[in-house]
Amino acid sequence: MKVLYIGNYRDGTGYGQAAEDYILSLDSVGVNVVCRPLKFNTLNHVPHKRVQELEKKPSDNCNVVIQHTLPIHMQYDSNFDLNIALFAYETSSFRMSGWQNHLNNMDCCVVINNQMIESCRDSGVKVPIYVVPHARDFSIYTEKFEKLKQVEDNTLKNDFIFYTIGEHKRRKNLSALLKAYFLEFSRDENVCLIVKTNHDNKEDFTKYCNSISSGLNVKRPARVFCIKERLSNNAIYKLHNSCDAFVQASYGEAWSIPAFDAMGFGKTPIVTNCSGYKDYLNDNVGWMVDCHKEFVFGEERIFDGIYDGSEYWWSIDIHDLRRKMRDCYSMEDIRKSKATSALDRAYEFSHEKVGLNFLKVIKHASKKEKTNLGRHCKL
Repeated sequence: MKVLYIGNYRDGTGYGQAAEDYILSLDSVGVNVVCRPLKFNTLNHVPHKRVQELEKKPSDNCNVVIQHTLPIHMQYDSNFDLNIALFAYETSSFRMSGWQNHLNNMDCCVVINNQMIESCRDSGVKVPIYVVPHARDFSIYTEKFEKLKQVEDNTLKNDFIFYTIGEHKRRKNLSALLKAYFLEFSRDENVCLIVKTNHDNKEDFTKYCNSISSGLNVKRPARVFCIKERLSNNAIYKLHNSCDAFVQASYGEAWSIPAFDAMGFGKTPIVTNCSGYKDYLNDNVGWMVDCHKEFVFGEERIFDGIYDGSEYWWSIDIHDLRRKMRDCYSMEDIRKSKATSALDRAYEFSHEKVGLNFLKVIKHASKKEKTNLGRHCKL
């Protein structure tokens, strides 16, 4: 078996990081893997040294191809014995997108969480579907990272620091997080929220925060600190090490690498109890916040037919988010107990364990092809 892995691993995005880790996972269990990049942006991300080595290998005689990108860019190639589609999505379906037509031309789909199986089936995907979760380099969680320079500020030195990492877009639901935070905490408490985001500038972000606190009529809002500049991976790891508890109020995440890394670093994530979060997080290692289904509204649409009202996502319960942020802040023993369990949980998604899972899927899918049960067979 020789596998050609095509993905966006040079884009410097979450999608790209996932591709790097899948490539490294397959390589770690002895799969003969060759990788080739797709580019969706102009960022000059340099992937892992081993990925660079695998890029240099010739792609001749590959009999399996994994296309890890958006389905609209996938194409079946009869030169391979097995064509695998691998993608991520965050809502209940994508039935208006046309993606299902591309996916149904492949031999099988690999998705990254169990909720996506339902999403695919509801969207008309008929080929076999397998779940292979994201992988991470487990060693980063045992390294000793310094605290981030921006956080080593005297005004934050004695604070309990909540933090979140994510783009300032509707799906991340930053407004709900800020509402919960401002309603639950005040300026008189030793607490701060750090928001690592891509907001245009800190002045506009300050105005955004002020509009939410004034809309709630909060007289002494607790402090919020914004980091808007792009950070390297090491700087992000320093941010994790600098804070106390990760919190994310997203309407849905196929995985959320920042939330997973927070778990690995023992930062007791507080997240919406929905979508991909549920495949690796639970109340033993963090706090899962109640939510309810809601029609998708207001998300940016890069392509037609996605993130529209035919889909639903999961709206966090702000009252429950307030309560769990307070519990995390005040219950140090419970928080530390969850943090201890979190590292053991993170290990279940090491390169080696995910690589073995992925290899098992490839072998199973190949067997289906050979027995003529392949491309249009239900799993």
